[in-house]
Amino acid sequence: MKLDSSKNKESKNKKSNNISSRKPGKNSNEFSQSAETNQSLSQNQSTPFVEQKYYSLLQIIADKYNEQLFGFPNVLTMTHNQKMKIGQYLASGYVTSAEVLNMIERIPKDSTSPLAYLLKSLENLKQERLYEQKSIAHLNAENYYNMKKEGEENV
Repeated sequence: MKLDSSKNKESKNKKSNNISSRKPGKNSNEFSQSAETNQSLSQNQSTPFVEQKYYSLLQIIADKYNEQLFGFPNVLTMTHNQKMKIGQYLASGYVTSAEVLNMIERIPKDSTSPLAYLLKSLENLKQERLYEQKSIAHLNAENYYNMKKEGEENV
């Protein structure tokens, strides 16, 4: 019995395009993604999220996190993906490793979700730095146009 490879490929394609039967609600913030988007995401999951140079820093941060919250620096509690989320903040340049370590020390002992607290603190600091950049850029633009205007008036 000979199998028809075109039918077999067709059925595989149908299966890969039917990723989820779940539909986003009318008032949902979710957006449906095409199968191509999901396939490209799964292919990119094997690539690192941050540069190699941050890995040793991330291990120090994870050890500090574990020591601060659990009293044991060598306990595996922070997953690779969680480290990568923190690494993205380091790679963005808006947060330093010293700031992350200081934030870990300030996590309340009775926090129900210390990692969420840490990630929210990192996001807040990043947003604050972005706001500072925008303010500085706005002031620089104002100064530039004021100087340009004064120069035109003196001519």
